[in-house]
Amino acid sequence: MSELAEAHREGRRLYIGTTEQEGRRFVVWDIGAIALRNGPEDRALIVNILLGSSAAPGLFPSAKISVTVDGIPYTERHVDGGVSQAVFFRPPFVAPDQRSNLAARDLGGAKVYVVLAGKLFADPEVIRPWSLAQAGKNVSTLIYAQTRGDLQRMYTVCLLAGMDFHMSAIPPEFKGSSSSADFKPVEMSALFEEGRRVISSSKPWRTIPPGFGAGENVLIRAGPSLTHRQRGPLLPIIGPSGTLIQPRSPILHKEALPTAPLEPSSR
Repeated sequence: MSELAEAHREGRRLYIGTTEQEGRRFVVWDIGAIALRNGPEDRALIVNILLGSSAAPGLFPSAKISVTVDGIPYTERHVDGGVSQAVFFRPPFVAPDQRSNLAARDLGGAKVYVVLAGKLFADPEVIRPWSLAQAGKNVSTLIYAQTRGDLQRMYTVCLLAGMDFHMSAIPPEFKGSSSSADFKPVEMSALFEEGRRVISSSKPWRTIPPGFGAGENVLIRAGPSLTHRQRGPLLPIIGPSGTLIQPRSPILHKEALPTAPLEPSSR
């Protein structure tokens, strides 16, 4: 608590996001400010915030946090902030009485670094024809899409404020678990080491948002007859029971080529 408070005094900020279940709103907690106040229940509050922030819905119980509104006590239930926002940051705020100062208005040169603990796009895999399996994979697809949308929003904020945007993510060719809820030490350690390798490489950062990189464009089709075109590295697809289905040969016979226009690459 004392270290958090001292860092807050020095101007460093630690924010943790949760989702308030019943209000269905994203909540940003200023952990340094709570530590600086250091009230009798503030340490327990920070512990509850950490538990709520890491509580994936359906897998872990929500964290109960007591709040008062106009003196009336309530109990809120908080879960993983990723339910409502995958990534977030608080842009620098310039007070109205300082906005006449050119230096205070200009955020040019400020740098935003985003480290994504995963990939930008989900790996293709065979989905079993079960309703629960399909529902689970569709939720995963929504989470990936929300993450890319949040990154695009952050990039736009940086663009408008004159800040430099940098982000890093696990590359698509990395072979890992297809489930974000697969808490196996071997899988998690491999993911961590891949992140270490990426951030230590010669080009760890990209300065463009998702959707604008090579192979990230939207698929546009004018019909079902398609011509094979490699979309990034040809990787095995994760099949049932974790088995790997190796990629098939691109084109076996020249006479089998359809005459439809090429499909834009997507991965």
